Amino acid sequence: MDLLFTKIFIESYKTGIESGYQRCLAIENGLKKENYERIEEALRSFIYSVLGFRFNGAYNLGEVRIYIDNICRNLPVNSSGDLIDLISEYKDEYVEFLETHPYVKMFAAVMKKIFSREYDGKLGNEGKTNVYSDNAEAILKHNRDAKSFIIAKAKRPTTTPLPTVIISNFDHTENVLREFVEAVKASDTHYNLFAKEGYSSYSEEEQIKMLFEGVILNATAYDLANIDLFFKRFTEFITDPVLGEIKGVNYVGEAFDDQLWFKVGKSDFEYETPYYLSFMLANTRLELPNVRIGLSQERNKAYIIAVQTSQKTGSNPEIDAIIKSKIPRTKSYNFYNPTHMTSLILAFGLLNGMGIQTIDVVDYMPLRYYKTIKDKNMNEQESEAYLSRVTDKNIYTYLKLECLTKGVSIVDDPGQGHNMTIKLDDEIVCHNEFFQELYDMAYKYGQSLGAPEYESRSL
Repeated sequence: MDLLFTKIFIESYKTGIESGYQRCLAIENGLKKENYERIEEALRSFIYSVLGFRFNGAYNLGEVRIYIDNICRNLPVNSSGDLIDLISEYKDEYVEFLETHPYVKMFAAVMKKIFSREYDGKLGNEGKTNVYSDNAEAILKHNRDAKSFIIAKAKRPTTTPLPTVIISNFDHTENVLREFVEAVKASDTHYNLFAKEGYSSYSEEEQIKMLFEGVILNATAYDLANIDLFFKRFTEFITDPVLGEIKGVNYVGEAFDDQLWFKVGKSDFEYETPYYLSFMLANTRLELPNVRIGLSQERNKAYIIAVQTSQKTGSNPEIDAIIKSKIPRTKSYNFYNPTHMTSLILAFGLLNGMGIQTIDVVDYMPLRYYKTIKDKNMNEQESEAYLSRVTDKNIYTYLKLECLTKGVSIVDDPGQGHNMTIKLDDEIVCHNEFFQELYDMAYKYGQSLGAPEYESRSL
């Protein structure tokens, strides 16, 4: 009889001991040749339950090893009970965990898809059958005592390293994910794909997975290690009563010998936030770069996730030249985006006028970078240029803006564990007339909206 699973189990346990894991009495007592066939059957039942039955036995052995590693790590080390019974009990508990935590199960499946070697950067799975199910790129470390789950991309010389995803507590994360989905379903944002005709062909489970996939692309490395905080923040973005209440297209003032108008746009879940700030020039028929933003009621804080050239109108060389000519040179930070800076000074004025003076700027979103490279089949040179644009050039734009103003302060630099944090003073003085006029117009308009009644709290 082929004792494949038993051989993997023995190797997994031996490797664990060599790596410093505590010895398990049940495994030590139960690993006897006369028990091998019963151990094999218990392991086979477990693998069938979590990976499905394979008629030809063609399992990815690396993935099988990951799940058997979990058994070795999770059996009680001081128990001298029957090894086969303990394996069966763990199987039942693991299966029950998946069934009683359906949102965690769906989220784990999404991360497994993203971490798979077959990942193509496309949202959804239409027309594909189990294309992501047989891979060993995702490592799912289960800790039954801590009720935690660690999902990581296997480190291989030919694959892109990605941050680890940490679910600290199954029960808590399940509730957070459920609340997020319920908030989306109840919203009138474009994130509510459950109410959109184009997604009616998908089952609800597929829709939820697509929603999780679209949103998790916006996570930083810190966010991936703090999944609960991340999805709570996006629940706040969805349920925010301020941005969603700003209706229509609103006149702000005169700029570029044109009329400057403003609206709050709604984004599909494939984009960074449910809302974005859009400033438009009426006669030129140009939309300045969009500021993709979310507001946190809990922290009376704005999060700027991205600033992007409008996909509706693109850029305008004449306006770009005007903006560039009006921004003075500085000794540093000249690798920046002038038109993005214009949208940011308008956004700062709007937010400050509304009484929101703390802004978190998201720097590097590793999954979105990874997805974009996969989706567009970028070569190494293209991917490096893209990374430089979305990180270095983006951050230098904020740094240069700080140099050109008084009252805009970067109080936290982007780094491991936190975003760039910007504080706005009550009074902002710009070092050039062009920016001052834009800021003052946006600030006055923000005041007309009224300050949101947010209770300021800390993280």
